[in-house]
Amino acid sequence: MPNNQTKGIYRHISRVSQKFGEIRFITEGLYDTLQVSALSRDTDTGIQYLYYASTRPSKPGERHIYKVLITSTNTKTTPECLTCDLGDKCLHNSAYFSHNAKYYVLECNGPLNPKIELRRTDDNGLVVTLHNNDRLSDMLSNKLLPKIEKMVVPINGNNLSVMLYMPPGFRKDEIVKYPLLIQVF
Repeated sequence: MPNNQTKGIYRHISRVSQKFGEIRFITEGLYDTLQVSALSRDTDTGIQYLYYASTRPSKPGERHIYKVLITSTNTKTTPECLTCDLGDKCLHNSAYFSHNAKYYVLECNGPLNPKIELRRTDDNGLVVTLHNNDRLSDMLSNKLLPKIEKMVVPINGNNLSVMLYMPPGFRKDEIVKYPLLIQVF
């Protein structure tokens, strides 16, 4: 559901009271929630966690997996990012949860070598690496790849995140013309 923030409108997860029609946002901030992945409930304690995919504030090109405690008292809780500490190799992630949400398959889709792992939700511990794409890494090690430069461009009072893919061997000090392709998303 769209949520007005101080610097724009962002998509967030909300809870609507059936009795009163009140809207309570479970997530809020200067980022977009992209997908609800799972809801877990401990049958002994009644504790519920919601798992979802989201961008990060000031980093709209990244996609991470979060979990947040759902309370019956409508108390705000701080989401925990499950993939933010995996480093620069895992900045675009997807997750697929078991039926009871005790485990999840993490697809780390880069920006470099993609990998697939099985992880626990209670402590985010790695159970096993299902696929690490070592062959792909070996093949790419012999190839010239574009240089990627990230920057923020101010336009009309807004800051736009930009990624430039430059040809291998590109030098900014040379006077050479290259074609430019712009993709807006």
